[in-house]
Amino acid sequence: MLASSASATPFWVDWTSVTTTSATGTLGPSTIVLTAVSGLLPAQSALGGSGFWTCGACAATYAGSALSAATGGTGNADLIAIQGQNTYTVTITGPPISNPIYLAFMSLGQPGLTVVNTYTGIGSLVLQAGGAGAFGGGSIVVSPTTVTGTEGNGWVRGLASSGQTISSFSFVTSASEFYQGIQIGTDLAQIPEPGTLGLCFGALGILVGLSRRRQGLFRRSAQVS
Repeated sequence: MLASSASATPFWVDWTSVTTTSATGTLGPSTIVLTAVSGLLPAQSALGGSGFWTCGACAATYAGSALSAATGGTGNADLIAIQGQNTYTVTITGPPISNPIYLAFMSLGQPGLTVVNTYTGIGSLVLQAGGAGAFGGGSIVVSPTTVTGTEGNGWVRGLASSGQTISSFSFVTSASEFYQGIQIGTDLAQIPEPGTLGLCFGALGILVGLSRRRQGLFRRSAQVS
């Protein structure tokens, strides 16, 4: 289980493959899979540097998100685009996401069409920042389990609906639109570096070896006495 951190620095999914029904990416040691019957747009994946998170008006909209260098981050600015009135399911394999989880939105809804995303498996959603996006518009509107937009942009913080970790969650879109861009993240402090994982496993091996050695010495001492 990944440990939570009091000083949050968001770290976002690196999306590596996408079809019309499934997108796969990595978040530290975990694999993130987004699935739906339909509605994913292959051409919209892995748009780091595209400008959707870094437009002139976006610095305030995504302030603190670390989605890109322009918002104080390192440029991990991938984006998955979805469309259609569907149920989308996110599954995490490997270490689950520990509270909190972050969700970012670009162009949720469109002029004249309000779209609501309703979440199951995560809740306590709170707006972190919002405002104009790459196509104008304004901030998303957030309730504990919904995010609403009419060309809405911004990012939110949420918690597992039960317990401290998230292995899966889903959301339903209320209407079909051209597309909305989304991103999923967690705290940077929760992501162990590969070297750190190796040290942990190495230390565990040493402890096991010492324990076995002590048991052997104890048995031999008992036999002598």
